[in-house]
Amino acid sequence: MVGYSAHDFEQQDIWSRLFTPSPQNTKVLAHLEALFDGGVEPREFEAQLITKHGNTLDIIVSSSRIFLSEKQGHVLSFRPITRKIYGGSFGVIDEVRDYQPMVADIISKIEQSHSPGHAVETLNQLTGVIRQMIESGCRPEILRRTIGTAYDAAICRFIQLAMTELGEAPVPFAFISFGSNARHDMTLFSDQDNAIVFDGANLEPSELKQVRRYFLSLAEHVCSMLNRAGYRYCEGLIMASNHQWCLSLDEWNRNFERWIADATAESILELNVFFDIRATYGESALVDAMHDNIQQQLKLQTSFFTTYAHNCLQHEIPLTTTKQIKAENHQGQLTLNLKQCLRPMEIFCRLYALKHDIRESNTVTRLKLLAAKQELDAPTLRDMLYIFDHIWQLRFMNQIERIHRSLQSE
Repeated sequence: MVGYSAHDFEQQDIWSRLFTPSPQNTKVLAHLEALFDGGVEPREFEAQLITKHGNTLDIIVSSSRIFLSEKQGHVLSFRPITRKIYGGSFGVIDEVRDYQPMVADIISKIEQSHSPGHAVETLNQLTGVIRQMIESGCRPEILRRTIGTAYDAAICRFIQLAMTELGEAPVPFAFISFGSNARHDMTLFSDQDNAIVFDGANLEPSELKQVRRYFLSLAEHVCSMLNRAGYRYCEGLIMASNHQWCLSLDEWNRNFERWIADATAESILELNVFFDIRATYGESALVDAMHDNIQQQLKLQTSFFTTYAHNCLQHEIPLTTTKQIKAENHQGQLTLNLKQCLRPMEIFCRLYALKHDIRESNTVTRLKLLAAKQELDAPTLRDMLYIFDHIWQLRFMNQIERIHRSLQSE
């Protein structure tokens, strides 16, 4: 993994060659010295190594004693880290004004990353910042925006890195974010929902096939990098690397025409994610054209709104017969699905955004724009914004508990 031979590990300077000069590694080296002197018990640490080839590697250092041996020594083992969802510390943050420059610096480093691994290491720093922001009571809207901005920066840089290997795109294209990725309603555990739209006008069938092959290869690179960075693959395979969602503009338009014309309350459950659309990279005019086509089809198929409204009304308030909040049994514990609690509000905003041709995908922004369209009065807007942010605050606090449980088990 690190490229050093057994002979290398016998050299006196091996530790200075292995470990980078960082506060994190200083702590590890101090522990190892105390361990070899018999002053502390074996344990695990996160550290950062430099391989023999000069690459930086995030690892877990584990130490254990050798009892059945002539020499009562220790075994050290290294295991690599990819994206550290549970994060670590990133300095001391005392005031809110400290967040912005720190986050801006991390985003800048992502944008300038020279490799996917460098981008992942930088995202590890962001996780520590987000963790402290949550613990200090930072507003959920700021947390969501920060996570979403980092996600967009990672996508853009991964596309650029992939294109240095594959060459420039043969035709104009846009990398699309769907669902929570498009809305910037993401947590530290969000998966990826994405697609590609490209300009297929005037392409012969053989040319279309060749162009699609390029974009599928590009998408495979990008989706793989995102997965390595902690944005796991979509279980429903709504990803640009799936040939179903790597389409020309005409093909996307035909899909939406069919979906809107043939919509049922059941089919809309599967299509919700496709009506939160945002161009993350590339030619945004292609996504604008998709929006134009959607609006044109909605004018032709006005019954779509009624069907969509019925879908929204299928969500019931989770109450027991005694009007108490109904919990779910998850792995022997009573839990409340907070993500599902947000769903009716998200669908309401999406439905009325379609009605008023509001192309902003963020839920909070949609609510404010709908109030400007007089779909909501001031008290209702205030209540909905409060409820939306309060549920998100609970989601983030729940994640903090998951993080603490994970750290305690290490």
